[in-house]
Amino acid sequence: MAGSLSSPNLIKDVYTKLVFYNTSDGKMYRDNGTSDVEVLSDLVQGNTLLHQTESTINSGYLLKTNNNTSTKFSVDYSGNIFTDSGYLCKGDGTKGKVVLSDNAVSLYKDSTNLLDVNVNGTIRPQSVDTLPSSPTAGDICNKDGELYLAV
Repeated sequence: MAGSLSSPNLIKDVYTKLVFYNTSDGKMYRDNGTSDVEVLSDLVQGNTLLHQTESTINSGYLLKTNNNTSTKFSVDYSGNIFTDSGYLCKGDGTKGKVVLSDNAVSLYKDSTNLLDVNVNGTIRPQSVDTLPSSPTAGDICNKDGELYLAV
């Protein structure tokens, strides 16, 4: 029971709001004064972190990840994803990256800018030195500033 340091109570029984990590099962627990209660058991199902609202919500965020007080990543009620950096990446970004800036959306592979779509209506694909040897009909290629369309 919480609140006393006299025998037979243990010192940990005073700290009923303390959360601790159990290395034997890899779970977080809190002491309710009588027993250890798993924390977040209703949010973790297998390997999935689940947030289930009790009713349909029509505004706000379902998930926010903050670094100190600055939101870095969030998902709103309709599933829109927001990132502070404006980057959506696969792995470390070398396998693919979408960059959302104020005036353009860019697609990268490694450090190569493959495509820019700008708010002024321009689309700029990567420039290549040679045309593909066997293009598919409909392929568009930017070779040295000239656009080629395979038919």
